[in-house]
Amino acid sequence: MLQISQIIIFVDLTLMAIMIALYVFASSIYKGAIKMASNEEQEALENRREFIGKRRMEIVGELEEAHEDEFATKLKESLAGLDLRIKQIDESKSKSRDKVERLSLKNMVTVPGIFIVLSIAGAGIAIVLSGGWQTSVSSASVVFLIVGGIIMYRNLHAIENLSGIIDLSVLMEQALDAHASKTSTILGKEFWSESLQSERILKVGKGEKAEIKYDISLLQGTMGMKARIMFTATEELEFIDSGEIKKCGSSYAGMNNPKRVIRQHGDVNPKEFKVRSVNVKVPEVPEVPGEYIMSSVLQCDGFTEDEDYFKIVVE
Repeated sequence: MLQISQIIIFVDLTLMAIMIALYVFASSIYKGAIKMASNEEQEALENRREFIGKRRMEIVGELEEAHEDEFATKLKESLAGLDLRIKQIDESKSKSRDKVERLSLKNMVTVPGIFIVLSIAGAGIAIVLSGGWQTSVSSASVVFLIVGGIIMYRNLHAIENLSGIIDLSVLMEQALDAHASKTSTILGKEFWSESLQSERILKVGKGEKAEIKYDISLLQGTMGMKARIMFTATEELEFIDSGEIKKCGSSYAGMNNPKRVIRQHGDVNPKEFKVRSVNVKVPEVPEVPGEYIMSSVLQCDGFTEDEDYFKIVVE
């Protein structure tokens, strides 16, 4: 009997290891199962609405054509058919919920785990007993072992069905994309001028220099490598002390023969703000005040923001 108890304990421990492995795998498809069940439930609700609306119109038509003596019979038959169809739709909703419930911690670990622990405890107690008590406790331990095994088999069958429906490669790609989106580098830029922040306009007097002050910071990631801002301006504006200026080719976005300068800002660390500025001189406009378009693009290795347009308005 001692050898039998030892075998039971060994089998229980093996099942417990398998149970944990099954739960780890089930967790990987749990979100996919929830989404699938939600879609199936929504589809069932839509089918129910469509069926009830369509069947209602049919019943109304049938009753209008029926004679008085046929009225009650037709009504009962129609209602019975309607109830049956609604029941079938509701059952499909319950089945989709059961698919997800099968993968829960309770069904995958808690319930079979209780029976396996009881089986181990019974086998351990049976070792120190003798006679009829030993036989009874050992038998109970075997029963607990079988029940736990059956529950695990049902769980394994549920995982098999769901894994055949859910594309695990898609779930893996989604998980990797989510991880990449959380760890990818994102820089932020903010102009110090309130009018630039709110209205995307900076007002400057004729022939004056406009100082466009801004700061850049790391919003996400471990470090923004080789941060830089590319300023583009229409040909009427003049960059002052801004480094090498390059022509950008043909006009676009309202900028005539645009020119471009790139301001290098090095690496940006977490919780660091780099305050910088670019100086632009506006032309002399003796008659009619004008407005000129500029843009900026913040970049670093692995990150490029959308081109940000604003106007320099000469008063």
